[in-house]
Amino acid sequence: MKATIEDIGRLRHMLGVYRDVPRQDWGYRNSYIVSLEDSEGLAAMGRLMACGLVERAPAPAWGAQVVTISVFYATGEGKSLFGLM
Repeated sequence: MKATIEDIGRLRHMLGVYRDVPRQDWGYRNSYIVSLEDSEGLAAMGRLMACGLVERAPAPAWGAQVVTISVFYATGEGKSLFGLM
């Protein structure tokens, strides 16, 4: 399964890699939150996971509350795609 250019855009957003952000500040964040109702976002993260570029964080333990999000982080390989490793 290959990641699309839109998927890579999500990874770029996850890491804060933008033209107007100085390169030394890239990677200032490393998380992407997806609602479990966002099938497109979950599919994109699935493709990025299949490529080894992101990983899903363990589900938070919030007691009896229903967790309706998934959190993803870039892997070392995902970071190195933008020269952050």
